[in-house]
Amino acid sequence: MDPARMLPPEILVQIFRWCDPSRDGVYTSGILIEQAPWVLTHISSLWRNLVISTPILWRHLSVKFSTRFSFTDKQNNNVEGMFHLTNLFLKRSVQCPLEVYISGDFDLAVQPVLERIMSSCERWEALTLFADGRLIQSLAPIKGRLPNLQTLEVTRGDADEESPDITTLDLFSLVPALYEGTFRYDPAFVLLLPWNQLTTLKTGYCEIGPILDTLRQLANLMYLTLDRFADDAPMEEFSPAYLPRLRELELTIESGEEGHHGALLDCLVLPSLNCLSIDCEDFAVAPHLAGLLTRSNCPLDSLTLNLLDALDAPLAGVLALTPHLTVLELGGTIATGVLLEQLTLVPGSESQLVPCLRELSLRARVDQARVLQLITSRVGVLRYFGIALEVGDIQAVLADGLYNLGDVGIETELLR
Repeated sequence: MDPARMLPPEILVQIFRWCDPSRDGVYTSGILIEQAPWVLTHISSLWRNLVISTPILWRHLSVKFSTRFSFTDKQNNNVEGMFHLTNLFLKRSVQCPLEVYISGDFDLAVQPVLERIMSSCERWEALTLFADGRLIQSLAPIKGRLPNLQTLEVTRGDADEESPDITTLDLFSLVPALYEGTFRYDPAFVLLLPWNQLTTLKTGYCEIGPILDTLRQLANLMYLTLDRFADDAPMEEFSPAYLPRLRELELTIESGEEGHHGALLDCLVLPSLNCLSIDCEDFAVAPHLAGLLTRSNCPLDSLTLNLLDALDAPLAGVLALTPHLTVLELGGTIATGVLLEQLTLVPGSESQLVPCLRELSLRARVDQARVLQLITSRVGVLRYFGIALEVGDIQAVLADGLYNLGDVGIETELLR
């Protein structure tokens, strides 16, 4: 007997769930029967019956509309074919919660498909929109009909200049279960949301004023990811945004922002901040970061800094403000000997940086002998050390030292 026929149905279902292309962020144009779960119904009668009768395999609905390409009937991408497959998909999902992905450009011809999708909106748990303004606006009937929506992602990608000038979109102001949002769109494109419900937010911004206005509404926010785009506007004085529950902040500051490095950090008060990650061009952000830590008096446990600059003495001033830090990840062009010396613990010294450090990762050129001295000075507390070096670049002194660190309880890793 074929071993596959011996697998219990519940095991097969779990395997089939991993076939879903949306797990890898793969979304195709229209609805293609060459992908799971459709393709699984063509393997055998056993699999077909199991797949069709298992609603959870039909929870990820992905539809991409496009007016710029002509699709063939064979590909099932014409409107009639899309409507038929969408209708069949939703019937097979029965009452299972849905994760919906809608993308593309709006055309009146796709309205029947959109209406069929919107008829299931009470079951939506997650919604991703990557569409032009007209397509997003056409979803107006879902307002007030999203009782189970928990995560929302909106990216506005207008395909042409004929898209309407939408300044405010009120589709999601009444979403009682919403807690996570990802928003990437033109700053003039404003969403009305129950901001005070969100605990997780990922977004980009150009100007500090509007993003601060949004953050001030997020009293329950715990996880924040921000990408700062270039902004040549003059800096102004802003009152700080107080986020009492924020635990994790991930901030990317793109190059070309003369005079603006880390300026947002000057406008935040984060008393519960536990994990901080900053990716920027140089360490001009240091005084802003030090100001944030001093002002917030937060119990920072994990710090990640990725710079296109040298890791030097100013970093020590920041680390002096984080006595409880246990995880430190540093990336830069070079970690100077001065910094490595300051990170090396000296017995009996009262001014020791990050004495509780348990995990250290370095992605920068280093003096390998000094690094080994740093690591051995922390034996007994440090549990992990990672360093970005090619195998051929490792000097004998460091190779021997890393080999012996396992005997004293320190796991080592060569990072890529």
